[in-house]
Amino acid sequence: MQETDAQVVHLIQPSKLSEILKTTLTGGLYIALLLASDGSLVAGANNPSKENTSNTELPENSWSSIGALIAGTWSVLEDRARNSHMGESTGDEYLLLDCTKGKVCVAKIGEFLACLVAEETVELGFLKAKMKGLSHHLKKELSTVEETLKQS
Repeated sequence: MQETDAQVVHLIQPSKLSEILKTTLTGGLYIALLLASDGSLVAGANNPSKENTSNTELPENSWSSIGALIAGTWSVLEDRARNSHMGESTGDEYLLLDCTKGKVCVAKIGEFLACLVAEETVELGFLKAKMKGLSHHLKKELSTVEETLKQS
């Protein structure tokens, strides 16, 4: 992708991205983020759980910290994978984390990272399926923007 993340983000309305992210937040998922490759926040949405507010009440101003942590972790794992394997990627790649206070799924979408955070009761397979759906939807949205940039 020749254009910068900032150019792509400028063409997409953050409120539209937040609405796309929010549609994913069902079945125990409570935070969805779209991050630039450096971890800076592009868009986010949350849906606090009514039954378990102690784990899910995460203020929006801490999303940037989550983004930096996720991007740093992804970068380290991507470098290790690149150094240990020869050739190209085999397809969709996900980072699934099963933590004591919840679960996290991260996927690379073009030059961006999508991150979903769920309650600890959510199955990893369900979380991955939600990410696949979100990735597909965001890829279509971002490809439209990329085509617009190529024409200009």
